[in-house]
Amino acid sequence: MFKHAAQTSLLGASPKKIVLSGPSGFLGKRVLESILDVHRTRKLHKLDPGEVILLSSSPGNMMRRLQTKYGIEKMRTIRASRVDYFTQHNIDTWMDHLGSLGVEGDNAVFVNLAAVTGPKVGVIDSMMDVNYRAPVAAARACEKLGFSHWVQSSTQATNAERAGQVHRLCCMCVKELSWIHSYICYRSLTVEQKP
Repeated sequence: MFKHAAQTSLLGASPKKIVLSGPSGFLGKRVLESILDVHRTRKLHKLDPGEVILLSSSPGNMMRRLQTKYGIEKMRTIRASRVDYFTQHNIDTWMDHLGSLGVEGDNAVFVNLAAVTGPKVGVIDSMMDVNYRAPVAAARACEKLGFSHWVQSSTQATNAERAGQVHRLCCMCVKELSWIHSYICYRSLTVEQKP
């Protein structure tokens, strides 16, 4: 019964445009795989799958790696854009960036899983720029663009702590991201967990 309710919620949701920052990290890879599984499930039911836009400092290399891993068909719902957390600290810059990607409104979601950076030689305040100024400017831009959700991970967690983060993220967001929660609950009921 719960599995059916989760799938119904997943399929009944409107398609989302998800901006995912930090798709190459420990948590980002798993979130991206889950989003692509949601897209596949929606396509199987003849529904608009939605779209994911990956933010990366090297989008070309990242897309090449992903195409090798997932194949062309799964990549049809993925785009990538270059981002520079060292310099993008202005709300208007983020609004222009996200607006140029066509992302705004109730069906837009920003998920920031970018790793915390340490000091960078020759760059004054690099840690403050990357870990605070850029994400805050992005969050404020998302608010102005009417995004329905902003999700920020605890990026200072160790790998052992992060292993449980995907599950905690889902459990916390029943109201906020019910379609993601529904998908992960549905997946955990239908897919055998690897040891």
